Amino acid sequence: MAARRVFETATRIFNWALNRGDIEASPFAAMKPPVKKEPRDRALKDHEIKAVWAAWAEQAYPYGPLQQLLLLLGQRRSEVAEMLWSEVDFDKREWTIPASRSKSKREHIVPLPDAAVDILESLPRFSDGNYVFTTTGRRPVNDFSKAKIRTDQILHEQVTAIENWRVHDLRRTCRTGMARLGVPEIVSERVLNHLPQGLGKIYNVHEYVDEKAEALARWAQEVQNITEPPPDNVIDLATAGEAQ
Repeated sequence: MAARRVFETATRIFNWALNRGDIEASPFAAMKPPVKKEPRDRALKDHEIKAVWAAWAEQAYPYGPLQQLLLLLGQRRSEVAEMLWSEVDFDKREWTIPASRSKSKREHIVPLPDAAVDILESLPRFSDGNYVFTTTGRRPVNDFSKAKIRTDQILHEQVTAIENWRVHDLRRTCRTGMARLGVPEIVSERVLNHLPQGLGKIYNVHEYVDEKAEALARWAQEVQNITEPPPDNVIDLATAGEAQ
C-alpha cells in the first residue's frame, strides 16, 4: 500500500505541474499502479461525526463549512469545492451541478436542507469571482490535505483523535446514514448521483427531486441530533408514536 500511495502522490504532483504548463508530459502517464487498490468501507460513527463537526466549526472559511457540506450533501469533493453561486437557487433551495462538472455527465439537482442553506447564507462573497469556496474569488480551493491536517490537529487538541479517516469517507458516511434511516436504495443512489444500470438507466429518467429532498432533510436532521443532542426531557414525537 505504501508503494500505491507514493504512486498516487507523484501522479498528482506531475499532473498539477502539467496543468500549470511547467512540464510537457508526465512520466507517470503510461504507468499502471504498482498494486491493486482495495475498496474502502470506512464510514464515520456517530461519536466521530460529532467530533469532526465541532472541529470544522473551529476552522475558518473556506474549509470548515465546505467539509460540513460534504457530510450533509454527500456530493463529490471536487463538485462541492468548485460550486458556483450561480448554481445555487435559494428560492427553490436547490444546487444544480451542470453536466460539464458532473462525473455522470448529466445535470444533477441537489436539494438543500435547512442546515445547508444556513451554511451557504453565512458565507462571504467575493466581488471578483463566482466561486463559493475560494480565497481569491477567481479560483476554487483545492488543498484538502491541508484542511484534513487542520481538522486532525483540532481533534488532537480535544483528545478525540479519529483513526484512519479520509475526506472522501464523508460521502460514504452520508450514504450509510441514509440507509440507516430507511431511505430507499434508489433514492440514496440518486442523491449521490449514481445512475442506475441496465434498462433502468435507459427507461427510468425520473429525477427523484422530491424524494432526494426528503432524504437529505432526514439526514441533516440526523446530523443535528448527533452533533447537538436534544435535552433528555425532550421527546421525539415520531419515535414515541412508533413505540406505541
